[in-house]
Amino acid sequence: MELDAETFGQVLGELSVRCPGLSDLITSEGFHPSIAANLNGDEFVKSLDTRFADEDRLLILSADAGG
Repeated sequence: MELDAETFGQVLGELSVRCPGLSDLITSEGFHPSIAANLNGDEFVKSLDTRFADEDRLLILSADAGG
């Protein structure tokens, strides 16, 4: 899904509108602890002020995924 957002906080706002089923997993501080957001496969994002470039990709996954 493509979103027009400059910050992680804006992404969360857009997701809550476009995907209402995710609203229960979005808090005023970010995602619920059971959800993780990874930026470009390089770092996990938590700060709502994290800025994104046009080519950035955000992966949203269950925090217990992995090995």
